[in-house]
Amino acid sequence: MFFYLSFLRPLPHSSYISGNVSITPQIANDLRTYHIDEEIDIFYTWSSSLAGCTGSNINSMARKLTTWRTSSMYKNISIPLPPSAKAGQEWRLLLSCGTPGPSFVIDFGANDFGARPFPVVSMPVLLEARIPKNRPSGKQEQIERLYLMPPRRSEKHSTIIFIREQTSFDLDKKIWDSGIGLSWWISKLMLSIDSSPNLSIQQLGRLLNSCSSTSLKVVELGTGTGVVSICMSTLFESLQVSQETRVLATDLPSAIELINHNVSANKSAYPRVDLQSLVLDWDEDGLPPQVLGGIDLIVMADVTYNTASFPSLVRTVDRLVQSSLSSAGDQSPCIILAYKQRDPAERNLWSMLRDIGIKMVAVDKVSGAGSDEVEIWIWNESRDHTTPPPAVES
Repeated sequence: MFFYLSFLRPLPHSSYISGNVSITPQIANDLRTYHIDEEIDIFYTWSSSLAGCTGSNINSMARKLTTWRTSSMYKNISIPLPPSAKAGQEWRLLLSCGTPGPSFVIDFGANDFGARPFPVVSMPVLLEARIPKNRPSGKQEQIERLYLMPPRRSEKHSTIIFIREQTSFDLDKKIWDSGIGLSWWISKLMLSIDSSPNLSIQQLGRLLNSCSSTSLKVVELGTGTGVVSICMSTLFESLQVSQETRVLATDLPSAIELINHNVSANKSAYPRVDLQSLVLDWDEDGLPPQVLGGIDLIVMADVTYNTASFPSLVRTVDRLVQSSLSSAGDQSPCIILAYKQRDPAERNLWSMLRDIGIKMVAVDKVSGAGSDEVEIWIWNESRDHTTPPPAVES
């Protein structure tokens, strides 16, 4: 389980230049149903622009805001606006936790990933000398988080990507534990593919790193915000892709607008990677032609929350695998699934996949600050079956 900083009471869209703003921060799990039960210092800073930020240039300006306690978690906190601000400017509020020093970016290169709550960034607040009486200021309904992608050994600089989320209860428009856990795991894998004794992991690492010398096609099912596909595309770019590398981030129509924003906002991080968002409804008979055939990797993270969708999901996976088999000379795609258990009934997915010839193998776990781990499962027909994976009941 990971914990996330967010705004129980969000900021307004605009504010008087001479006033303060009030917020209520919260520290909770991905579904905001469980609050962290310990005292944690929360820090803040203001930024007029996130463009070109390096992380350290934001962290150096942090000030303590409050100490989080469940006994006072609904308390409103007044925050002064930045003293250098002027009317007409837009400023963002950044919140972070931690000692010895706060970090306002989520570092995918950190060995202690998820040990403390993930930071959050507000949407811009417009500062005005006067606000018309008949215009409601309204509250913000979106947030962003900054992710620091680790550089490869040949690179000098890290890359920061920006992922926007909705603050509503739309499940397809926010970060879930399995998505962020899988993104970190893939980042570590691509930097050290030979460090694992598990051959399935080694083979997946070589497949991901092969984009520097050959074409690669990845399809993600239920991408949500697009964080996994965007992280993978950024990592592919760091390999100096020389052939066509395609990443297809798919979800329901309701999620596409947010995915498109995140894909566009981070395009400079992967200019040579063809990352596209596509509508793919598991209940529909037809599949987008872009996803059919020649798939090297199918990615799924936190797709198990609705057990009623399992027959449609399994049928979709089967059709994707069969389309690749028929177009690539019996070469089946690799499948990677990131999973955090919320209901034991979700484990039925594994038996349903076995019924179509897909036997997922547990290869690793990603721990956070809580007790529930993110499990990493792989299916790769060419793996060495004599290598025993970590035991995880399915």
